[in-house]
Formats: sequence, C-alpha cells, structure tokens
Amino acid sequence: MTEIERNDVILMLRSVAQEMMLHEKYFCELDLGLGDGDHGVTVSRGWKALSEALTGQDETLEELFRRLGSVMTNSMGGTIGPIYGLLFEGFANAVSGRETIDLPTAASMFEQSVQEIGTGADVKEGMKTSFDALAPAACALRQAAGENRNLEEGFGDAAEAAEYGAQATVKMIAKKGRARFLGEKSVGKKDAGAASMAAMIGAMCMYLKQQ
Repeated sequence: MTEIERNDVILMLRSVAQEMMLHEKYFCELDLGLGDGDHGVTVSRGWKALSEALTGQDETLEELFRRLGSVMTNSMGGTIGPIYGLLFEGFANAVSGRETIDLPTAASMFEQSVQEIGTGADVKEGMKTSFDALAPAACALRQAAGENRNLEEGFGDAAEAAEYGAQATVKMIAKKGRARFLGEKSVGKKDAGAASMAAMIGAMCMYLKQQ
C-alpha cells in the first residue's frame, strides 16, 4: 500500500481506538508504579470519544485531524489530553492541502507532532514520557520514506522503534509529570505514556498490514 485516503484514515482510527481500549487495564497497571494508576482509564476514555466522533462529516484530512485533536483534549483532560491534542495538531499541519497520506506525508505528520509536543509540553527524549516512544517512531518513518518503502513497511519500522523507546524508559529517571517526584525510585518501571504511545503506533501498523 502506497497511500491511504480520508475514509481509510477513519477506518484505521476506529481500529486503533478499539485496540487502545483493550489495553486499559495494562496501562493502569503500569501507571500504578509511577502515577495514580488511571492512565488506562484516561486513554480509553479519549479513544472512545474519538471513535464516536468519527462521523461522516464532509471535511478535509486537515479538518478531521484538527477536530479530533480537540475531542481528545476535551475528553481526556489532565496532562495527557493536551499531549494528544498536540499530536493531532501536528498531523493536521502536515496534511494541509492533501487528500491522501503516503509514507513521506506520514513521516511529516509525526515529525510535526514531535515539534508540537516538544515545544508545547517542553519535553525531550530521555525524560521518561510518551515522547520517548514518539520521537524514535518519527525518525524511523522518515528513514523508511527516504528508502522509498511502502506504508506497511514504514509503520512496521516505526512500531519497532516506538516499542524500543518505550522499553528504554525502564532505565530512565523521570524528569516530567508526577513521576519526577520519585527521582531515582522511578528507575525500573516503564512509563505508561510511552507504552500507550507505542501501542497506538503498533495498532496503526497492524491495521495497515491487514489491508
């Protein structure tokens, strides 16, 4: 598959939402070690709201992503809501004027999201956050695009990079969010935000490979 259209994006996001909601308990269990244990509930609530918002409205890809970003922000709240809002804001900026998404565009989407979240949330790699899964995925997509690979292959690489980045948070000291107050006690635990970000990218990959 070389590109997907708006209707394909909607189907993919519905599939991702279903997969993310299935991980609710797992994300909560991870969050118990570093936060208040509600990350899974928050993520599930956000993706449920997004799924319900995937209506047949006549809108461009840019308008779709921008609207979904607002849905995620408003439904999730806390600190993770704005992160997903910025994620979709980056997606929207990258697809402006486009009717389809190919691998170079997908790479731009994730790179824009990295920029939006990095600036908006004042975060960088190594802080033990969702950024540690997102940033490597963006790099993997850009590299795959440069090698003229297809969407499934590119997202396969991105999913692997995101999962590796999430696993790497186990050895990190938290520098952002509530977990930062744990200091060195945060070492040895995977960040729930990184795990859920990796799961999202993995679900995107799974959908594309099934098509």
